[in-house]
Amino acid sequence: MLFFSMVLWGVHEVAFLGTWGFYGLAHQKGWFAHRRFDNGKAPPDALYRRGVIEVLASHLLFPVMMVLVYILWRAQGGTMAGAPPLWQIPAHLLVFYAANETLFYWSHRLLHHKKLFRLIHRKHHEWRHVRGISAEHAHIAETSFNFVAMWAAPILLGSHFIILVIWVTLRIIETVHAHAGFDVDMISSRHAFHHLHPTKGCLGSFWGPWDQWMGTDKEWKAWREQQRAHESKPTA
Repeated sequence: MLFFSMVLWGVHEVAFLGTWGFYGLAHQKGWFAHRRFDNGKAPPDALYRRGVIEVLASHLLFPVMMVLVYILWRAQGGTMAGAPPLWQIPAHLLVFYAANETLFYWSHRLLHHKKLFRLIHRKHHEWRHVRGISAEHAHIAETSFNFVAMWAAPILLGSHFIILVIWVTLRIIETVHAHAGFDVDMISSRHAFHHLHPTKGCLGSFWGPWDQWMGTDKEWKAWREQQRAHESKPTA
């Protein structure tokens, strides 16, 4: 249990701090300047400082949460022995992705109900202009929803420990990337747009298939088309 908890905590910290640090340096050095979202507008300094303190403090609870995951995972036959069959790695990761997308999208959509937004989700949306640290700056109830979305499938499948390590790495890099404040791909663009325009959709994670199926990314698509058209215009 201790090994399980500490290794996954370490993987989480390396993925989170590494991705946050990279994009923080990119903003500082002016890398990808033409891809900075909304001309690189930054969140208020006071919010940034508070976010750093609260998020890093919350990371100390991660090993405790991993104990609960371990107990449930072991009950479903999870193991650290040997290695999983190669086919199982992409197969299980695909199930994790599908479960996370579904649970995250619908819980996120629920949190945008007026009352729940005011009570819970507003804290995360203090960040109109996102930075990597904002990925995990949220009300504890929202953090719990996201935790369930991330861990439901790995627990139910009793997936091998190696697959869990890969999943934590991918999911944490993805969520920090989505909050990096850049428009370098669909993931980062969609979520930066969502924070700037919280009533205009883009409620999913990763590539947002539920947004596409439910039509909740139409305004982002229209906005991005305008951006691309403007960028393609020849300069005088």
